[in-house]
This record gives sequence, C-alpha cells and structure tokens, in this order.
Amino acid sequence: VENRAWNIPVGWYAIHAGGQQINEDRAERIRQVWPDAPAETSLPHGAILGLFFVHSHTTPQGCRPGYVWARGPICHIVSKCVELSRPVHCRGGKGL
Repeated sequence: VENRAWNIPVGWYAIHAGGQQINEDRAERIRQVWPDAPAETSLPHGAILGLFFVHSHTTPQGCRPGYVWARGPICHIVSKCVELSRPVHCRGGKGL
C-alpha cells in the first residue's frame, strides 16, 4: 500500500527513499510487524531503490482490518515490485 492524499494513476513508478530518517510513529509500526528489521541507519537514503506497480485504489476501511500500513486517505494497492540490484542515488523532490 502506498498512501497519498491524491490519486496516483494505475501504472509503474520508481520508489525513492528520501534523504531523511522516518519519524517515530512509522518506526513503531515497523517494529510491530517486523521486529528484526535492519536499523534505518544501515539502509540507503536519497536513492531510487526499485519499481512498483499501482494496481488499484481504496480507502483504509477497504483494506484488511488492522493493517498497519493503510493510513490513507487514498490507499494505492501495489501488485508488483522490482528491487534494483543497487540503489541509484538521487536527491528527489516534493510530490511522488
């Protein structure tokens, strides 16, 4: 699920890891579902890490009950993803 306040059209997109670390709310959700996740400081930032396909859209209520990643207001359902063998460093920008 990719959460946004606006609709992402169906199709392929690059997934970019921002340059900043995640906030404590998101870190807590990760610990709930993936207690052995690697430390964020060991992960790449400011890079394109792969591609993903937006298959459809729903609301948090349309997702599985209790699903921690369904934040909305629009939940974009990802049906396919491809991990790049190495990150492509890229600053990124506001938006998608």
